[in-house]
Amino acid sequence: MSQSVPSVDEIFLSTAILAPAKSMETLRHMVVDGRLSQQAPTGFSDNYSWGAAAWEVYCATGDKKWLREAYGIIISTLNADRPAGQLVQGIPSYMAPAKDHFPVWMETSDLMQVRSLGINVWRFRTLRVAADMADQLGLPTAVSLRQEATRLRNLINDNFWDPALSRYKAYLYGNMYPILSGCTDNLAGALCPIFGIATPEMGAACIKSTDAISGGIPLIYPSSRPEGTISSQVQALHGLAASTVRDASSVCRALGSLWAICLEEEDPASWPALLLRGIMGISLKPDGINISPFVPNGFHGDKHLSGLRYRDAVINLTVSGTGDRVASVEIDGEPSASAFIPASLDGEHDITVTMSGNTLPQHSHNQAPEATFPPMPKLYWSTDRTATILNHTAGTSYDVYINGVLTETLSTGQYTVTGGGTQIIDIVPITENPAVRGFSPRSHICASRDDIISIPATSITPRRSPLHLIKNRDIATRYIELAARHNTRLTFYVNAPSSGDYFLDITYSNGTTETALRSVEVNSSIAGTIVCPPVRHNDWISTRRSTTLTVPLREGSNKLSLYYINSTILLNGINLLKK
Repeated sequence: MSQSVPSVDEIFLSTAILAPAKSMETLRHMVVDGRLSQQAPTGFSDNYSWGAAAWEVYCATGDKKWLREAYGIIISTLNADRPAGQLVQGIPSYMAPAKDHFPVWMETSDLMQVRSLGINVWRFRTLRVAADMADQLGLPTAVSLRQEATRLRNLINDNFWDPALSRYKAYLYGNMYPILSGCTDNLAGALCPIFGIATPEMGAACIKSTDAISGGIPLIYPSSRPEGTISSQVQALHGLAASTVRDASSVCRALGSLWAICLEEEDPASWPALLLRGIMGISLKPDGINISPFVPNGFHGDKHLSGLRYRDAVINLTVSGTGDRVASVEIDGEPSASAFIPASLDGEHDITVTMSGNTLPQHSHNQAPEATFPPMPKLYWSTDRTATILNHTAGTSYDVYINGVLTETLSTGQYTVTGGGTQIIDIVPITENPAVRGFSPRSHICASRDDIISIPATSITPRRSPLHLIKNRDIATRYIELAARHNTRLTFYVNAPSSGDYFLDITYSNGTTETALRSVEVNSSIAGTIVCPPVRHNDWISTRRSTTLTVPLREGSNKLSLYYINSTILLNGINLLKK
């Protein structure tokens, strides 16, 4: 084992088995005042993977104190962001930097509204872990946590699964009507069969259809760099997922890629994970270790694991033969009815698992070409209903989405909007060889003037011009300071042409280094929270648009309020659009 501090992902993979005390210490260092420590919000987060790692540590140690402690931390994390029947927003840190995987037009507020496969898969696992912990603690919350996990699993499969490719796509992007990205998240995609999100059929198809490029399975495919990112963790997880769906050829592919990577660089967790959890079939449970090996037919002979410390026992495990069916088990030379090691076992023991030698199915894999995203369409809107794609090239087509729904595919560089009402238009490029989907530019809004409501700060009273932040009085009068001591509740009125849902955001400046939050109240009911990331330090003139919230308005006058949660911003305007 490496002496470096393990990451959360490494703890989940194998460090919890190999070094549980060190893993527990690392996880505790991430907690501040009973909650996971928070970095400056940028849209990227790894908080949800903490719960999966914490559960592995508990199963390895059986430490009830740790169980109670970890459960409280997980519940605090879940309660901090509980979307009701929705996908949670956020991006896993392995998708940084953003320029490699997201449209260049996306600012921090746009990134914070991304709904990624990775974050939601780890959240699903966290919900299931919290339910299992509640069971261990005798708490009634297990039922509701499992129900929430089931709802999230359905949302993941409904929103991220691409049936044409039999893979999970990486994320949904767009502030009003999100559309599915063209790239695949192969790390989170591997977790779907491991965690039981994918059905058995979906899981088998996902692993079989995942293409490798030179060097192995890429983290994200395609990306802005043709060589992609080949990580040992992705190879290990695909090997574990392949053993889960009983895909021997994919296990061998993962072993080969991981072996090649580990010859070049040390990896303290990925290689042990694939060997222990995949080939040897070690699975930690609260009451013991289940052993269910998966040995491809080419790996003949005995596979030995010596000196594995598990609670009060030391285990020497031998897996003999190949296949995925256990023929016999011996513990210290005596036959055993099952390959299960109870947590009560102590002392040193020799365990031999003999496999049946059954033939495992094989299939071939495709080698994917190195590919990058096609150029984003450069759109010239001569009117709000007529566009020309200035960089259109032969061999590129364009999928047109209206309000998040695919409506047509263009083979030329011309597009005309038809129909009425509010239409949010996204145009996605697709190349033929290789077949790669790119990114839409920022959504184009086609709506009647009556359905677009703009409220400048200058029209809202009472106001307090921020002369201590903007010295020019004429410029300062265009802003309203929303701070801890000024306008902690700012109320304004909106005259809606018709009842229904409206998109709402604000134009603001934020010269701090802190992301500001404001809750929104509509006609005396809380509608949600808008997020205002920093714009530029000590710059209180440059403005950005906040995250977008959907709010219900009635025809005629509506009373809206912004409530202070944290940090200072200067309000420049309020924007509403009829859905």
